[in-house]
Amino acid sequence: MADSFDDMLAPQAPSGEVTAFYTLTEIALGCEDAPVFEMKFAGKGNRGYQSATIKLTNDPRLRASGKMTEHRLEDIRDIEAKLFAKHVIVGWKNVYKGGQPSPCTYENALELLRALYNRRPDIFQMITAFAREPENFLDASPTAGADLGKG
Repeated sequence: MADSFDDMLAPQAPSGEVTAFYTLTEIALGCEDAPVFEMKFAGKGNRGYQSATIKLTNDPRLRASGKMTEHRLEDIRDIEAKLFAKHVIVGWKNVYKGGQPSPCTYENALELLRALYNRRPDIFQMITAFAREPENFLDASPTAGADLGKG
């Protein structure tokens, strides 16, 4: 039995090695089958993501005071896309470009995420929200992304 509210509410942060699969049924990406993304948790437990987020948060160029503008919002979305391309998306299947399977690389993931936040921000939001939800990763098993791309 927990002795404090803090103990009772302690989240179970997924390990940085655990991945979960997200099937995107809302759109197709170059083939008839729904794209499937293999992702690491976007939060505490994913050391690369957490470290990069802290570095960006402490960057004085990004902490400029003043009101939010469309340009600053675009910069934030681009940073988010870079973080996800490098530290969260580890593989995919059913993602095609030019009629050929698109390998899951940092460059391709970044290009896709940028296209999504520019053309389909609703889909970009669904992907990032899934990766930020710890419960999506609690029953997942550790993998290295070998089945779906990066690895």
